[in-house]
Amino acid sequence: MKKAKQKPITKAMHRLLSAMEPTETQAALRQLRRVVLDVPSEKRDALHAIAEQKVRNYTIAQAMKLDPDNRIQAIHQEVALLRPQLVVTPTAPGGLASVGEIVAMLSPFSVQLGKAKTPEEVHRMVQNVLAQVSVNPSPIGRKLGYSFILRDMEDAILDWYWQIAAERGELYLSSLYLSLKAPKHSSLALPFLCHDVKENVFFSVAPASLSGMDVPSELKMALAYYRTALQSATKEEARDCGKELKQGVLLRLVDWLDDEGLTQHRDVGLCADQLQKLLNGDLDTGDRWQFEAPEPSSQVLDAINSALYLGVELDDDALDATCADQAELLTRCLYANQVLAGATEFTLVCRILQAVKLLQVELPPALELLMRTYLVMQLSEDCTLSDEGAFAWVVEGASVPFAA
Repeated sequence: MKKAKQKPITKAMHRLLSAMEPTETQAALRQLRRVVLDVPSEKRDALHAIAEQKVRNYTIAQAMKLDPDNRIQAIHQEVALLRPQLVVTPTAPGGLASVGEIVAMLSPFSVQLGKAKTPEEVHRMVQNVLAQVSVNPSPIGRKLGYSFILRDMEDAILDWYWQIAAERGELYLSSLYLSLKAPKHSSLALPFLCHDVKENVFFSVAPASLSGMDVPSELKMALAYYRTALQSATKEEARDCGKELKQGVLLRLVDWLDDEGLTQHRDVGLCADQLQKLLNGDLDTGDRWQFEAPEPSSQVLDAINSALYLGVELDDDALDATCADQAELLTRCLYANQVLAGATEFTLVCRILQAVKLLQVELPPALELLMRTYLVMQLSEDCTLSDEGAFAWVVEGASVPFAA
């Protein structure tokens, strides 16, 4: 009998997981990226699921080579018994209402499993929860329940292994696993996956990772990877990533202003407080398409004028009043809320950057780089940093252009 042909994603992941040297890892990662690029964006969620499960399976196999304690061995035995049962469980539709009950019933299982100390306790606990799932009338509910139980048991083994590996300084697998889970869009987990040759660890250039970086040279490299990865993203994915990155950058700006005590200056404090409200969604009225018709143009113009005044008010009391007026106007402009909120956000950021310059305070290098990223993304149409000249200014440009 001929051996079944492996899927390209399976071959690429096997090569990545079995790499012994950083150069082998780099070659495997290039192969993985080629596989991803050959697949339509709508099918990349499935690729990510396969890749993540391959990492889980491989890591569990590595964990069992470390002579784990009796509890982990018992959990592994239960995993081996449940996997075949999950495969043969039918998925015929019916009784979907019971799925929520399954989720609620199994939510305490992982905590209880963590408290089990002996193999007997593990076996009894697993059998009890399996018995509860097996009587569910829904085939989909039963399969979902078995999947949750299996994943919780695998997680217990993984958590044990991550701790042992960290103590040994072996971060290859844990960094790979965490990087695959970093992006909000799982379809972008593989395009965002990168490898640090020097440390032989993986990292993700997902927006949440970028906004937390502190080393300018690493951030510049990560932004270049991010920019390249977005070339294979859909417009919706790119827009969502841009929004997430901008929000992360501004949250970091607000935190820095607080840490440096700059919010004690009243104008900075007022702008930072208003910006925080926007970032929290306090002035968001929701999706504009849910409203039947746009608000009167005069109302929108009032909000635009108020946003502009935020940038030029010299008197702190007047600035305070304008902030209050703008907050009210934004909540009244239901249809144009998102556009007006974006304009207000940009005005506040410019005002804050100007105030920081006037106070003769320098932004930290990484934050300055992130602020250049924000400014370019806010002024571009697609938020992808695709413009060559603009990106060159982001990574190599002078300081943020606000003169004292």
